[in-house]
Amino acid sequence: MLRTVCDIVCVFLLIIGLVEVIRYAILKIMTVKDDSNELLVLPIYGHNEEAEFLLRSAATKLRWNDLNNEKLIVCLDCGMDEETKHICNTISLEYDFMRVYNMNEFEAMFK
Repeated sequence: MLRTVCDIVCVFLLIIGLVEVIRYAILKIMTVKDDSNELLVLPIYGHNEEAEFLLRSAATKLRWNDLNNEKLIVCLDCGMDEETKHICNTISLEYDFMRVYNMNEFEAMFK
């Protein structure tokens, strides 16, 4: 019985490992050599109870997708209230690839 449980766990872990290897290979194959920048824009309006969750999950996703490329998360201020703005500014200080911009600053990035 114990042997069967161990075999099932080993097969399960083997499948997870194979899926991860295939995922990594596909990401390497599908990545364009000149495409070395990632930009993720999170527009936040008014009072957003989930602002911290959104920013931290975006940072985690970009770190897990790390293929040694430049990445930037922009928390776009689309009329945030003061509490949400404070949360976004505090979290952006924790990650060196996260910025808080208003609409004018965001437009100036592309000029």
